Amino acid sequence: MSPRHHIIVGILAAAIACVQGQSRLVASGAGCIRITSPGPDECLPGPDVPVRFETCGIQLCPSGCNIHFKLDNEPFEVQFDPGHPHIFRDVKPGTHTMRVFAANHMHEAIPGTLDCVTFSVIYPTDENRPEPGV
Repeated sequence: MSPRHHIIVGILAAAIACVQGQSRLVASGAGCIRITSPGPDECLPGPDVPVRFETCGIQLCPSGCNIHFKLDNEPFEVQFDPGHPHIFRDVKPGTHTMRVFAANHMHEAIPGTLDCVTFSVIYPTDENRPEPGV
């Protein structure tokens, strides 16, 4: 399997766990990530959304592991420093689902490190919500 397929398989497996509501605190031998803010179904004023998170057992550095932040179906953003929140800029009003997971130096998802949360900016909508039971 190519590295790209490993990434896709890792993200799909993590997304299934997210949709099933099993990932509020996901831990593995590789470490764990937990989104501490925003909370599930929280409504924020926007347009910028600070994401606070905790990590355990993950050594972050530019030449090693990093954290990927994915908002809805947008490309992921990378962060190496867990000491400050990640900020999504200019988030449009409505409901959004954020996925946060660890990746190795080749940006391949590390299985078991995904956490996700669905929140809203200004007002909730039915867009970008994971389908229950999928």
